[in-house]
Amino acid sequence: VGQINSATSAIHSNNPGSDSAKGGRTSKKNDDGYGLIGVLDIFGFEAFETNRFEQLCINYANERLQNVFASDLFESMIEEYTREGLAEDISYETNSNVLDLISGRDGGILNALNEECIRPGGSDMAFVAKVVSQNRKSPRLFRTDRFTKFQFGVVHFAGHVVYTADEFMKTNKDAMSIDLQKISATSSNIIVALMAPESSGDNVRRQLSNNMSKNTVISKFHSQLNSLMKTLKTTQTRYIRCIKPNTKKAPKCMENMEVMRQLRSGGVIAAIKILSASYPNKMDHYAVLKRFRNLGSKPDRSQKVKDQVSTLLTAAFNDFV
Repeated sequence: VGQINSATSAIHSNNPGSDSAKGGRTSKKNDDGYGLIGVLDIFGFEAFETNRFEQLCINYANERLQNVFASDLFESMIEEYTREGLAEDISYETNSNVLDLISGRDGGILNALNEECIRPGGSDMAFVAKVVSQNRKSPRLFRTDRFTKFQFGVVHFAGHVVYTADEFMKTNKDAMSIDLQKISATSSNIIVALMAPESSGDNVRRQLSNNMSKNTVISKFHSQLNSLMKTLKTTQTRYIRCIKPNTKKAPKCMENMEVMRQLRSGGVIAAIKILSASYPNKMDHYAVLKRFRNLGSKPDRSQKVKDQVSTLLTAAFNDFV
């Protein structure tokens, strides 16, 4: 990717001596009209015996990316088929209710966690109780009698995951001691100094209190994820689905049920169903004209290829009706 971007001058800015030319941030297009080619390599869903704050963040990112994948693939496909009258009543399962459960404004897991981090006397146990009480009707939240007071379950599109929320608040706050902030603010390293809060003492405490919800790990992660989604929507995205053949990490071993689960959770099975409900084989106009031109009269070569195909197929269909 770096070689392609370099060859197309995509990494160079107007000023050859600027940070952008040296590999810093670059604009999406430069004066030559070149764009950038990027690769987004993501973690798969994580479901361990004990799943904590980090697993929630990773799985939430995967849910967002799955939503973009479904939008790019399924919705564009349905719009095309509907426009061409090829298929009707095409439906597919979305993960919008999972995203509502995790990041919804009213009762979402992320908001509930931030609220408990701000609330005096907030606790992990109170956070779990709030999530459960506010989302009892959600089909994506589950609990059993075997769960502790710190546990709750989420039905992700890739499967069920049980989260253990003890130390969720501690991890989300990621609080830096005031003494360390004071030292950082006086650092000779300009980057460290800029990242530190202005001033110290009571003013630092006041800033921490006022910006607590914005400075939590999950808020920053959510903001960065929104920025990534915005970038992806402006690109021409291509997807590569990686399938793990077995859980033993052994060569030449295929676990059919595990592979099938991955194909289903990744949306591949749904894509195949939508394709099979219509006309999955697609040919360009020139190939159609070359293969089926003997079905009708000789096409007018002065016309565009698309118009020749339209004339040819219209005449062929009329012969069969």
